[in-house]
Amino acid sequence: MIKVKEYERALKFVKGEFKAVLKAGRYFAKPLANVQFEIYDVRQLQLKSEHLDFIWRNRDWATDMEIVKVLEGERGILKINGRVERFLEPGIHAYWTVFEKVEIEIYKVSKVFVHADLENMSRRAEIFPDLEFFSLEDNKRALITVNGRFYDVFSASIFAFWKEGNKVEVESLSVDEVFINHSRMNDMLRSSSALVEKVDVNAGQIALVNIDGKLEHRFEEGRYAYWKNIRKVDVTIVDLRESTFEISGQEIMTEDKVSLRVNALVTYKVQDAVKAIQEFQDYQAALYKEAQMILRSAIGARDLDSLLSDKESLEQFVESSIKDAGLKMGLAVRSLGLKDIILPGDMKDILNRVTEARKVAEASYITRREETAAMRSQANTAKIMEQNPILLKLREIEMAEKVANNADITIIAGDKSVIDGMRSLA
Repeated sequence: MIKVKEYERALKFVKGEFKAVLKAGRYFAKPLANVQFEIYDVRQLQLKSEHLDFIWRNRDWATDMEIVKVLEGERGILKINGRVERFLEPGIHAYWTVFEKVEIEIYKVSKVFVHADLENMSRRAEIFPDLEFFSLEDNKRALITVNGRFYDVFSASIFAFWKEGNKVEVESLSVDEVFINHSRMNDMLRSSSALVEKVDVNAGQIALVNIDGKLEHRFEEGRYAYWKNIRKVDVTIVDLRESTFEISGQEIMTEDKVSLRVNALVTYKVQDAVKAIQEFQDYQAALYKEAQMILRSAIGARDLDSLLSDKESLEQFVESSIKDAGLKMGLAVRSLGLKDIILPGDMKDILNRVTEARKVAEASYITRREETAAMRSQANTAKIMEQNPILLKLREIEMAEKVANNADITIIAGDKSVIDGMRSLA
C-alpha cells in the first residue's frame, strides 16, 4: 500500500510501462503484480525522472502535468502563470500543473523569434543566452538579412534572433528622409510588414510628390519607394504624352437663331505639370469646359451662312482661343477640329432647295451667256462680209457646196451671185 498526500502525485508503472498519474489517496498493488510507484512533490514544478521517455510515449495518461519533447533545431519557452521563465533545450521536459499554470511554447531556431513578451525578456537577456536582442529608435527601421539574403524590414522597437544556425545581419535605416535610396529597395518592397510603398513612373509620365502638403519631388521614369505612415505623402502621376478628348452633341444657337449640333476634337499635352496639378483639381475637365464656352461664344456670334461658307475661319478662331486658355492651365493645345456641324432636319430641306434653285439659276445664266456670245459672233461675221465682197463670195460657195452635197442638183454660176441664182430656182 502507498499513501499519496494532497501536494503529491504518484506515477504508476506496470512492467516498466507508464500507466497513470495517481492523485492524493491510498493505493494497493497485488503481490508479484510487477507494479511500481514513484511519488513526487508537485510543489516542485519540474518533474525530474529517469523515466521521462516512458511517460512521453504514454503521454495520454499524463494528467496534472505539461510534457513536451523539444527536437534538435528547436527551443522551448517555459511560461509559469503567464511569465516567461526560461528556455528549454532539446529533450523531454515535464512540469506539474496542479498548483501553477504552466505553458510551454516551441520555436524553430531557423526562424525569426517573435514573442509578445520580448520587451520583458530583453531586460533579462542573461537567462536567454540563445537569443540576440536588437533595439530600434522611433525614427529607425531595420533591414534584416539572413545568410546574406533579404529577410524582412522591421519597425518594432525590440526584436530578437536565434544565435544558432544562421548569420543574421541588421542594418539600421533612418526614416527621416521619406523616400528610400538603397540598393535593396526592390527587396524591401517585398517586405511582409508593409512598411514600404512603391511609386512606378512609366515612360512619358512624371510623378509629383507632395509631402505634408508641400511639393517636394518631381520624379521621371523609374521606380521609387517611400516609408509609409511617417509623413503625409501624396503622389500624382501626370501623363506628358499627347491626349485627346471629344466634345460631342453640343446644342448651340447661331446669331440668326438656328440651332446646331456641333462635335469637336481637342488634342493637347501637359506643358507645365506643376501648374496643371496645383491650380486645377482636374485639368482635363477644366479644359473641356473652357472649350465648350469658346465654341458657344464663337458660333453664337455668327450667322448660319457665314458658318457654312467659312468653316475654316471659325476653326482658326476657336483653336487660337483655346490655345490661349490652355497655356493659362499649363497645357499646350495642339489643335481643335470641328468634326461635324449638324443642322436640324427642316433646315436641311430648306438648304437643299436653296442649293437646287441656285444651281438652276446658274445653269440658266450660263445658257443665256452662251446664246448672247453666239449672236454677237454672227453679227461680227456679217459685218466683216459686208465690208469684204470676196469673203462673202467664198461664203456663198461654201453654202452652195453643202447644198450640192445633200441634193442631186448641178449649180452653174453666172454673173449674178450664187445666192441670187438659188433664189430664182425657188
